[in-house]
Amino acid sequence: MNEPVDRKPANADEPPAQVQENARRAWLWVVQYWKALFDFSFERYMIIQMLPILYGMMLFGLGAGILYLVVEAFLNGSPWRAFFYLFFAGPLAFVVIASMLRAMLEFYIVIFRIAEDVDELVGIRDTVDKLSGLQETVGQMASITRRIPFWKVIVGKGGNSSSRRLSAERRDAEQKGGDGRPRDGKS
Repeated sequence: MNEPVDRKPANADEPPAQVQENARRAWLWVVQYWKALFDFSFERYMIIQMLPILYGMMLFGLGAGILYLVVEAFLNGSPWRAFFYLFFAGPLAFVVIASMLRAMLEFYIVIFRIAEDVDELVGIRDTVDKLSGLQETVGQMASITRRIPFWKVIVGKGGNSSSRRLSAERRDAEQKGGDGRPRDGKS
């Protein structure tokens, strides 16, 4: 009667949503990396995506190199040299070299961003050139419409004589009647 009850939630075998999201993002990054690696048109700069990983690998290599010098000094029987590397030269070299690496990689990022901005400006220049051609076309259309006679009536230039002529024609038509014969009753 008293059997042990397994009280696992229904989704205990599934990883949490955050882990799934991180795994999906990592997979997408790997796929995008391989696509960019074999993109022979060179439309995107792959190095910008790789710099954080490259920086991490360089820092790890720098730390491993300093650790190697410390261990090598201890194994060769020179503890003073090993302590010098461990407490003074190693940390100082790490900070100086890591700072120079960081500055160099930031310089590369700035150069690539400038290149991207220049590419964008070239696209804007093409658009401006197209729009300047449109401006010339609009100017030509404006000069043509100024020469059209009915445009003057609509705009109001020379409208007095035209409107008098139109009202005189309308008056004549009313006097003749709708069929064009005079109204005096004579046929």
